Amino acid sequence: SLLSGLQESISILITSDIVTLLSRDAFLDFLSYCHFSSENINIYIGCNTDKLAYAPASFIPRLYGMLNKYININFHIYNDQSFSHSNVITVKNYFSLQYSIHKDNLMDICTYIADKNISKEIWERTFEKFDYKSCILEPKHDIELVKFRSFFYLDSDLLLFCAKGFEFFLPAQAFKKLLNSSRDYKYSSDMQKTIQNMQITWEEQFESAHIDFFLPEANIIRYIENGQLTYGEIDYVTSAQEREAQLQQLIKSMQKNPNINVYLLSESQPQNEEEYFKLSYYSNTKTAYLKKNKFFLKNVSKTIYLLKDTLLIDKFNQFFRNLQDRPTCRKFSADELEDIYKKNNALLYRIWQKNAPVQ
Repeated sequence: SLLSGLQESISILITSDIVTLLSRDAFLDFLSYCHFSSENINIYIGCNTDKLAYAPASFIPRLYGMLNKYININFHIYNDQSFSHSNVITVKNYFSLQYSIHKDNLMDICTYIADKNISKEIWERTFEKFDYKSCILEPKHDIELVKFRSFFYLDSDLLLFCAKGFEFFLPAQAFKKLLNSSRDYKYSSDMQKTIQNMQITWEEQFESAHIDFFLPEANIIRYIENGQLTYGEIDYVTSAQEREAQLQQLIKSMQKNPNINVYLLSESQPQNEEEYFKLSYYSNTKTAYLKKNKFFLKNVSKTIYLLKDTLLIDKFNQFFRNLQDRPTCRKFSADELEDIYKKNNALLYRIWQKNAPVQ
């Protein structure tokens, strides 16, 4: 009840292992029960990398599900080597819990400490063990990846899960508008240089790279209707003409490069905002990051999760690549996309006309 009522920033340290936490419902039940009202929440959690290596197949879906559902919380995950035996949960400036673990890996005895001075000392002594170098999943502001992206797409093997719009294969006129829009953003000179570099890189790489695009049906339908996407840190709305040119460029690129694959995930239609895919995933097999759909953000939350551990990246890559084996996943060839476009051209124009913004 205390956590639910706090309006100011909340920081929580949990020395427990995330693999163990997500093997049960209790941790997710706790998050659901809180109904946080604060707009700035940071939760720091440990991870036993030995357990991660042998984690069940359900772990990454549950981890992605947690990050996706609680998109307004910043989760920080650390290798727990320095604090794996600490058994501490502490909320900065408020209270601490210290507990012992029974042989069934559940809490045996727990001590609640409300004394502010003691709790402050517990926080400081625990937090210093969360060494930045041991962080394996780190929330970041999108602007921090400006230069990173220029090198990211140089790799020849890309896995791209798009949860908001489709920022690839944009026509030249869209890039020109993006450059104009970037002048209004922080670090605009870096942003403009990145957009220019990205356009060149994509034109080169999409001719020969192996690229798997995974598109959730509900999200791509939204994009077809409203044209809303986020390019880096820039929110942009494509015109009907730009969307049409984008689709034609995708088909053309797939015809030139048979290593471009498009997978459509026809999951059950979301009944509410919680059920939407809200986290995109970008991986070049060696590096990877998750990107929050800003449409669902209600606060100043950081918009990127940078994955900083090879094992964790491998686990996420495996999870997303395995999506193609689902019965609800369908692979589309360039000819199939072109056929769908030709057959539904009139319908698409009606949708675009209906959803066109008022000038």
